[in-house]
Amino acid sequence: MSRREYATQRSLVLPSAQDYSVKVVSVAGYRLPYVLQVQLRAASQAAAPTIRPSEAPLPSRTPSPLPTPSGAAGLVERPLVQASESAVAFARSRAPIWGVAIVVPSRGLVFAENADTQVPVASIVKALVLLVVLEQAREDHRPVSEEDLALLWPMITESDNDATSQLWEHIGRGQAVSSYLRSVGVGGFTPDPGTSWGASFASARAMAAILGKLLGGEILDAPSRALAIRMLGAVVPEQRWGVTAGTDVASGDRVALKNGWYPGEEGWRVNSTGIVWPRAGDAYAIAIVTGGRVSWQEGIETIEGIAAPLNATMRSVRS
Repeated sequence: MSRREYATQRSLVLPSAQDYSVKVVSVAGYRLPYVLQVQLRAASQAAAPTIRPSEAPLPSRTPSPLPTPSGAAGLVERPLVQASESAVAFARSRAPIWGVAIVVPSRGLVFAENADTQVPVASIVKALVLLVVLEQAREDHRPVSEEDLALLWPMITESDNDATSQLWEHIGRGQAVSSYLRSVGVGGFTPDPGTSWGASFASARAMAAILGKLLGGEILDAPSRALAIRMLGAVVPEQRWGVTAGTDVASGDRVALKNGWYPGEEGWRVNSTGIVWPRAGDAYAIAIVTGGRVSWQEGIETIEGIAAPLNATMRSVRS
């Protein structure tokens, strides 16, 4: 279609030769750090569109103030260094952004470092969507629908974004997630007000707290808890990195988890959260969040460098 034909059909006005900038958005609803630069010229001077890094800073949301502690009522807090000095030393070498929280329900303990730093959640929010879907079914005194199950399984096990977007709308978007977390005593979550579920913010403490409540039997009902843990335990092998580092399934360790990753304007956001049942010691929920990573792989290496020594030492934590 020619420039004149397009202009006539769309606006009845023929645009003069000038530049246009279009923001680039991913299918998950995130704004990417690129601008599509298009110049309209006469046909003899036509130029192909180019994509270049955005020169203007992208807008950012400021997370809401955190309740302190976030979802940790009744838990005794200890510094993360008491769980593993080497994990903390490694984490501190991997600036700029990271946070860690471990909740041991049977001991009433939470180990934390930078645990209230909120970061964009990316796909770890899918674990929260799962819990809200299950809670809404419980409140309605009905089983989870076949339609919801057909979306929940790929959302969790394969990190399917389309399934997540449908469920995000179905439950009532981020406000429903925020309301649910508050109802069970967990703060530290700032929802995206629209459809960009991965642009919500959460802290490591919030993620570890809610999974700790799942582990400790404080939320949902027994069948719903079993279903949630079964789904989180069935994540496809290629996505079972992160908080699994230092565990050994062959020796009897078991891990249920959800990871998240996305290239933001400030660098890669890579997060990992889950529940670990070690072959020795008490089960615990763990969350490690990061931001500003130079690559997806560097984010994974950061998380696993923190998780491996923690998982090794947590085997000695017994009730």
